[in-house]
Amino acid sequence: MVDRRSPLSARNKVKRVLEVANAELGSADLSDEELWAPLLPVTEQATQTRGRKKKAHEAADKAGERFKAFLHLEGEKCIGFCLAEKIGSANRVVDPNADSDQQAEGEPIVRSSSISVSPEVDVVLLGIARIWTSKSHRGRGVATDLLETARGNFFYGLEVSKDLVAFSQPTESGGKLAERWFGRKSGWHVYGEQR
Repeated sequence: MVDRRSPLSARNKVKRVLEVANAELGSADLSDEELWAPLLPVTEQATQTRGRKKKAHEAADKAGERFKAFLHLEGEKCIGFCLAEKIGSANRVVDPNADSDQQAEGEPIVRSSSISVSPEVDVVLLGIARIWTSKSHRGRGVATDLLETARGNFFYGLEVSKDLVAFSQPTESGGKLAERWFGRKSGWHVYGEQR
C-alpha cells in the first residue's frame, strides 16, 4: 500500500504505473497535489480559506488519506494496480433490462452506453478510482485480489463491506469485473470522481 506518507520512491513508482493505467483506461491524469494531498475535514477547509493554517497538518492526520494505491508486484514488475479513495456517496446500478424506464418511486433511471444508475444517492465509504492489470496477466485473479486488498486495508482496522464500495465510471471490462466481484449485474455502486 502506498499513500501520502510513503517514501518518495514508492510514490514515484505509483505515479509511473498510474500514467500507464490512465493511458490504457482512457482516464484523466491526477496531479501530485490531487493524488497525495491529505483529506481535510470541511471545517478545516473553511478555516484555511480564511487564512488560518496553523493546525492544518493535525486536522489532515485525523481525516486521513484521500487516495491509497495498491500494487500487485511480480518481482520488480507491477502487473496490477488499484487506486482507491475515500468517498461518501454513489449511485446504485440498476438492471438495464427493467420492463420500464421508471423506478418504483417514479424517478427516471439514468442510462448510459454500458450501465444504468438510479438517481438516488446511497452512502458508501470506498471508491475504486482505477483498477488495472497488465494485458499479459489478465484473467488470473489479479484485479480481484487487489479489490479485496483495498477493501481490507484502506481503513485501519476495518474491512469495508462490498455494499459500501463503488467503482468510478467503469470501462466495459471494468463493469464486467465489478459484476463478477459483486456477484450480480446490478445493485452495486458507481460514482463520479471529484476533481
